[in-house]
Amino acid sequence: MDDRECAIRDSWWPYGTADMLERATIIGLQGGLMTDDELRYAASLATDQAAAALGLSDYGLAPGNRADLVVIAAGCVPEAVAAHPQRLLVLHGGRIVGPAPHPAFPAGGALDLRGER
Repeated sequence: MDDRECAIRDSWWPYGTADMLERATIIGLQGGLMTDDELRYAASLATDQAAAALGLSDYGLAPGNRADLVVIAAGCVPEAVAAHPQRLLVLHGGRIVGPAPHPAFPAGGALDLRGER
């Protein structure tokens, strides 16, 4: 394969998948973060602090903010970082974009949370 055909998969590093939760896990592994507080810190670096560094003003779970989020099968933040949980739902701009296939998702494609297709 010619190198010019390769696309960057992740802005953070060449081995990533653009999954910020995965990035938090890697931060924890590389930094030797082991306690629950340290795992929460790793998650914050890849979420809250990353959004702040990018200057995102509509970040976070609050009315009126963008609905960009991932619902995962984890009971707490440290478990989410350490356990590689299943992604149950992915929203981008309030629209369901994944994961697919899943029986809970509409067969006709993305569904807007306001009920629009």
